[in-house]
Amino acid sequence: MKSTLHIRAFVKLGHKLQESLYSTDNNLPLNKAIRKSHELNPWFTPTFYRLAIRNFLPWLEASKLSKWVEKYQSPEKSMKTGIIMAGNIPLVGFHDFLCTLISGHTAMIKLSGKDAYLLPAIAKELIDIEPAYRDKIHFLDKVPNNIEALIATGSDNTARYFDYYFKGTPRIIRKNRTSLAVLNGDETPEELEYLADDICTFFGLGCRNVSKLYLPAQTSLAPIIEALAKYKWLSSHEQYANNLRYQKARLKALNIPFIDAGPVLFVEDAQLNSQVGILHLEFFNSIENVKQILEINTEKIQCIVGNELNKSLNLGSAQKPDIGDYADNVDTLKFLTELRS
Repeated sequence: MKSTLHIRAFVKLGHKLQESLYSTDNNLPLNKAIRKSHELNPWFTPTFYRLAIRNFLPWLEASKLSKWVEKYQSPEKSMKTGIIMAGNIPLVGFHDFLCTLISGHTAMIKLSGKDAYLLPAIAKELIDIEPAYRDKIHFLDKVPNNIEALIATGSDNTARYFDYYFKGTPRIIRKNRTSLAVLNGDETPEELEYLADDICTFFGLGCRNVSKLYLPAQTSLAPIIEALAKYKWLSSHEQYANNLRYQKARLKALNIPFIDAGPVLFVEDAQLNSQVGILHLEFFNSIENVKQILEINTEKIQCIVGNELNKSLNLGSAQKPDIGDYADNVDTLKFLTELRS
């Protein structure tokens, strides 16, 4: 795919974002947007905003972008592509933003009300670098009826609505998913600290956050609890602390046993999804049984981390996807480059 202009612009954007991240100038547009975003949504702390940016900065390297796009064909023409973004973690829709623009399409973006300031600030930086994007990026209160393609991320309920309302439009519709860890019991303290990142980053609000652990029978939880101590500061966050108190009270009222592991509560439960602040545990005697469960629930799982399964990601990498790691395993760039009018 011929994307020289796009690659050059996004590389320059990466440099600009990196400069802002390490600047102490609070008046820089990026830093202002982070501050304003946190005032809007206290769950999106400056620490986690900056982490979200650092996690995707490696995508914006010239060699990485060139290698990524080289296997795709250029689309026939630019098409109006609606992007309905989720707001569960900071800048969760940036990859869709990047895919749409680098493939030459026009992005018609409906932001989440929970994350309404930072992406527009980043888009302005991109337009300053390459003015041609001025006509390619539109932030709207709702996705217009005349879009020619759609990428939408939301809950299972909103997915049904999107599928019905845009049934005549080429689309990618994403539903609820969660992520898991399968341990072998021989993890090092360093690996367990990486696991703590997979669990606690962004307060556990993302679909790539680990919500459940599969553990060999008789595995001691003490080393995991020790590793989680690095996130004890989460309990000083007002909203998260209130949530933890609520979850403890709820579990006690329902007579559900739990272990207070500091930043999260451990509950033995077969369910894959857990509520914010709770980590489900399931002990196994046979890894083959775990494999069967995971196979049955493939459509509900975003990613798996750990050393036990061949296709698992490394511990600590759940929130650090590569540029070619597509949400729900649906190739977004392939979808966009193969659109036909």
